[in-house]
Amino acid sequence: MPTCCELVKPLKDCGFRPPYDILVDRSALPEDFWWYARPWIERAANLSGKRNDPFERFIYLWIVFNGLASQVTEDLEKAALSDAGMVAALGQDPVLSERFESLRAQNHEFHRTTAEFASWWPVFQVRTLHREGLLPWTSGSRRDYVFELLYGDKKEKLGESPCYSPPCFKIHAPEVPADGKVNWHGVNNPIDWAHTLRAIYQVRCNLFHGGKRFRESNDRWFVGRALRILWAMWRDEIPSHALWDELSAHRPQPIRLFVGRALRILRAVWRGEIPAHVLWDELSARSPQPVQRDRASRRETPQAEPSISTEES
Repeated sequence: MPTCCELVKPLKDCGFRPPYDILVDRSALPEDFWWYARPWIERAANLSGKRNDPFERFIYLWIVFNGLASQVTEDLEKAALSDAGMVAALGQDPVLSERFESLRAQNHEFHRTTAEFASWWPVFQVRTLHREGLLPWTSGSRRDYVFELLYGDKKEKLGESPCYSPPCFKIHAPEVPADGKVNWHGVNNPIDWAHTLRAIYQVRCNLFHGGKRFRESNDRWFVGRALRILWAMWRDEIPSHALWDELSAHRPQPIRLFVGRALRILRAVWRGEIPAHVLWDELSARSPQPVQRDRASRRETPQAEPSISTEES
C-alpha cells in the first residue's frame, strides 16, 4: 500500500521496516478489553443523550481507540510503540483503509465530512504556535492564515520541521509563484485513511495539550469533524456485546476489585491537586467565551454543525 514517507517516519524511528501494513494484529486483543472499554464507548456514542459536547465525546472515543491500538500494534519483542507510532501503524492497516474508502464511496455524509476536514488542513500544533508567539486562528480566511504561516513572513518562526499534520502537506501543495498567490485548487492532499488519521491525531494532541488556547481558537471546528470521522470508522471494530448486558459475562471480577481500590487511593491523593473552583459554580466565570467575529470573517468561519448520520446509504 503506497504512502508518504512522512506518515511512516514514526515507524522507522521505532526500528520497523516495510511492509508497514502487517503491524496490526487484532488477535492480540485481550478478551476482557471491551469490558473495560464499555463505559468510554457509551459516553462517546452519547447513548444517554446527555453528552453533546464534541470535546468530551472525542476524548472518550480516543481513550478507547488508543487503548486498543496499544494492544494490537506491539512487535514480536513486545517493545511498545509510541503514540505516534501506533497511529502510523493503524494508518497503514488495510482493513481500516478499505473501510475508509468504502464509506467515502457509499456514504454521502461521510464523503462530505472528510472532504471538509481535508480542505482546512494542515492542523497546526497549538503548543508550537504558542511557544513561537504566533496567534491561533480565530477569524478571517483559513487559507490566508495557512499561507501566512507556511509561506509568508511568519514561516521563519516555524522552522523547517513540520509542526502540522499531515506532515506532508507542503509536498502535495503547489509551488508558490512570484506574486505570492497560491493556487489552492492545486493542493492535492490525498483524502485517505492514513492522511486523515494523522490529522485527527494532531487534533487529539491539541485538545489534550493545547488547553484554553485551543478551545478559544477556530481550530475547535476540527474536533466535531474528527469525532464524526473517527466514530464512523471505529464503530465497526466494536462487537455488539460491548453495548449490551451480555458483556457482564466477560467481567473480570478479581481485577475489578483492584481497580476499585486503586481508584479510591488515586482519588484521595489527587484531590489535593484540584483547585476548588474546578468543582464549583465559580468555574463558569472562567470558562472560555465564544470568539466574536466580524461580519467579513463570518463567510469563512464554519457555522454550527448540524447532526449527521454516518449510517451507510
